[in-house]
Amino acid sequence: MNNLFELVKSMSKNEKRHFKLFYSTYSKGEKSNYVKLFDAIDRLRNYDNDKLLKLLNDKKIAGRLAVEKSFLYRLILGSLRHYYAEKSVDSILKNSLLEAKILFNRRLFKQCEKILIRSEKIAIENEKYETLIEIARFYFGLYHRKYHFTDNRTLDTIYERLDSTVNMLNNLIKYKRLQDSYFQISKRSHHFARKRNEAREMRKIISHPLLKDKKSALSDSAKRIFYMLHAKYELSKRNYKEAGSYFLQQVMLSKIKAEKGVVDPNEHIGDKYNYLVTLLMFEKDVAVVKKGLFDFRSLSEKYSKMGIEREIRRLITYDSYFLELGYYTQNGLFEEAKSVSEAFEIKIIKEKDFCINPIESGWFYLGVLYFGLQDYVKSLHYFNMILNDPLSEEREDIACAAKIMILIVYYETENTDLMHYAVRSTYRYLMKRERVHPTEKILIDFIRKKMDKIFSKKDLTSELLIVEKKLIATFRKYPAEESFIKYFDIISWLRSKIENKSFAEIVRQRQRVLPVLSCRL
Repeated sequence: MNNLFELVKSMSKNEKRHFKLFYSTYSKGEKSNYVKLFDAIDRLRNYDNDKLLKLLNDKKIAGRLAVEKSFLYRLILGSLRHYYAEKSVDSILKNSLLEAKILFNRRLFKQCEKILIRSEKIAIENEKYETLIEIARFYFGLYHRKYHFTDNRTLDTIYERLDSTVNMLNNLIKYKRLQDSYFQISKRSHHFARKRNEAREMRKIISHPLLKDKKSALSDSAKRIFYMLHAKYELSKRNYKEAGSYFLQQVMLSKIKAEKGVVDPNEHIGDKYNYLVTLLMFEKDVAVVKKGLFDFRSLSEKYSKMGIEREIRRLITYDSYFLELGYYTQNGLFEEAKSVSEAFEIKIIKEKDFCINPIESGWFYLGVLYFGLQDYVKSLHYFNMILNDPLSEEREDIACAAKIMILIVYYETENTDLMHYAVRSTYRYLMKRERVHPTEKILIDFIRKKMDKIFSKKDLTSELLIVEKKLIATFRKYPAEESFIKYFDIISWLRSKIENKSFAEIVRQRQRVLPVLSCRL
């Protein structure tokens, strides 16, 4: 796809308006070629060079289109750089230090110091340690020019502050290294370690001396990592309340920073989102869940008033629908889930590039929703969409779960011909990815070895009881195996067949709250 087209389509309305205002100087009484080209590209739904030329209807631009596109690309990046210059702490500090350098080189040391003091305060509040080291270099330069500091700073105080900064930075780097190491394991296991070596690696990291006591974390950024890693570890063990307590402490950190006027919207939203994820996992009171979802969704209005970019607000809206659909679906409240599914399906199409959770997770929820509503055609449609998505390999866990769900749909619809073909295909698929875990093996063995030998309702019930007992025993022996239920409550489905009740009814009785959710790192 064309790079310029992708860049234009990624821009918000405010960014587009700023581009036209910022570069209005390029137009000499008439609409500039760059704005004409920008508008034409913006009107395209998909990039097509012939359609673009037709929309432009300008031989001069058409004759040098490649050059015009290249220059427009650089103009847009320049416009975005200017647009965000005063919106990002990093940009503010970078520009301030550039100003300080200009003043320093002109020997306007008093003015330079004023900028350094202001920048230092911002850097300390936002824990920008690399910038503080750069500011220290300026102070050394002023000291060696025999400039008398207005705040009575001495060479010793400069070194003391630098030592403290370096110590804080080194401490944060150590925590970030632990975070990245844990993330690699979590990414492979998709948050739930079903392999012994993965669980062992997680325990090793969480046993690190820096993760024994939060007092070892010298900064708020380090404390956030401390809480995050403990929360993720508790999630891997399915201790949802404990995970929630750690995420709640993250939220409190964000709240304190917000009260100081120092808050990163992405950080704050991520903390609130992570806590809400765990709330949905253990909370049985639907009213409490709805309030949590309402509070999270209301962040969009809050940030709108603050002038925060719509991409962040879109992310909040999408993920709040995602969580709501997931909660209803996994708790057997399929009619309630259906009421939000239409809005969610629209969000999946429109906002998929701005969500925390991968689009495959949304399709999986919709597949389970229509399975619970006994609309097996629609259910099968969404599970196949997961497998047909080129990016599904990035979420191997969901793709494998979708394979199993297709077998279950074939079973429900008594499509034995397709089921026997699919079970062989599924087994090969899982073997290739080394994901034939005990749970999957029990289910596949039942279909492969038992289905053809069942001729009566009594025999079927008997075999299903055996499968249920095997699964429950497996979950007790290997607790990590129970994480399969975070995709689909297989025990409830088996029980519905045994008791001849609806799947939705059994799920509501069991009150399993294990949605397919991803937390932010």
